[in-house]
This record gives sequence, structure tokens and C-alpha cells, in this order.
Amino acid sequence: MISQAIRYLAVNSITYTDMIEPIRRGTAEVLSANENGVLMLETNSGIYMIAADTSEDGVRLLSLVKNPELMSIHRRGTANEAMRRYGMAVTMECYTAVWTDQLPPAAPFSAFDICELKAEHVQFVTDLYKHPNIGSWYIEGRIAAGEMFGAFSGNDMVGFIGLHEEGSMGMLEVAGKFRRQGVATCLISYLCAWLMMRGRTPFSQFTTDNSPSRSLHEHMGFEISIDPVYWLEKR
Repeated sequence: MISQAIRYLAVNSITYTDMIEPIRRGTAEVLSANENGVLMLETNSGIYMIAADTSEDGVRLLSLVKNPELMSIHRRGTANEAMRRYGMAVTMECYTAVWTDQLPPAAPFSAFDICELKAEHVQFVTDLYKHPNIGSWYIEGRIAAGEMFGAFSGNDMVGFIGLHEEGSMGMLEVAGKFRRQGVATCLISYLCAWLMMRGRTPFSQFTTDNSPSRSLHEHMGFEISIDPVYWLEKR
């Protein structure tokens, strides 16, 4: 079933990188896969993910899901049915940005040092990064996993980036007075290289109304999906 899932997802690899990468990492349980779609559970995060040719195909896969808390769905019609069926709400509508070159993006010259964050950095990160669906417990977990990195000027952290549980790059933030100095580009370049050294494909997701994030990814050379993905949570 895994090989069938990969064959289906690879036809639109940019859009479905968010599902392909967990399969390659071994953190996906493929629950159904055929020529019309794929349903899988990303085991690190507990997210059910659905890709399908049509909303009707997606709804058929949806019938195999029992009491989901989090879902990532690649069809609006399927997402609407998940809302109706499970009392969920769409919390984000995102495009996927994928780094497809064989070498990581070139980092601009920078006086900032980048290193892995530790437990003592949790407070700084949670004070600066405000997201309605991400609390301090999540940041603590990402730092404990060794998957958050900070840019430093001397002893002062000026920005940070990390990996979400399902493998996407995110939680990117730069302190106000250090913006427009290339910090974000340096952090993304660093994390891309870190991932590629481990045989992983760097990708991130940004909301469809986040023009600055889209511009940054396009400027760096990421490929952007045409179709969005819908993130859903229990109300």
C-alpha cells in the first residue's frame, strides 16, 4: 500500500510533499491508497491526511477516519464534509513551498550565528512567537526534539525557526529591530541544509493570505503549490 501511495502522490509532488515526506521518514501509517486517493495518519502529530482526485473520492476516504482531532485535507469539498461530520473547523488554508534543488539555498553573508535552541530559550520564543494554535508546551516539545534553531548576535537571540511535528519548516520569527537584515533568509537556508544533510526534502506551508511569506519563498527559489491544503481541528 505504501508503494501505491507514493505513486499517487508523486504525480503532484509539490502539492503533496507534506504527505510524501512522512512516508519517506517512516512516520506515516497509510490507511488507504488507490488510483483515486490516499488516506494516512502522520504518527508524530496524530494528523490524518487526505489527498484525492475529487471531493467525492476524498469523502469516501473520510469514512475510514474515526474521531479525528487534527486533519490536513487537499480538497475543499472533503474539508467541508469533515467539518459537518466531525464538528471540525478549518483553522488554516495554506500553500506548500518546496525546495527542489540538489543544493540548499545560498545563505547571504551574515554576522549572525545559528545554533540549536535549548530549554532556557523557551521563554524568549514563546514571548515573541504568537500563534493561536501553538502554545508553550508545543515549543518546549520542539526544542526538546532538537528541531528548533536560533540566530544570535553575540549572546542575544534575534530570530528562530523550527520543524513542526509532521516535518514542515515553520515557527519563523525575527525580533523587530533585526528585521530586513537577512535573518529570515539565513534561518531558512540553514534549516534547508540541515534537512538535506539528513536526506529530507525541505518544505513549509504558509497561509494563502500571507503575501510576505510567499514573496520570501519565491525570492529564495522555492516552488509553490497551485492548490491549497486545508488544516482542520476539533472546535
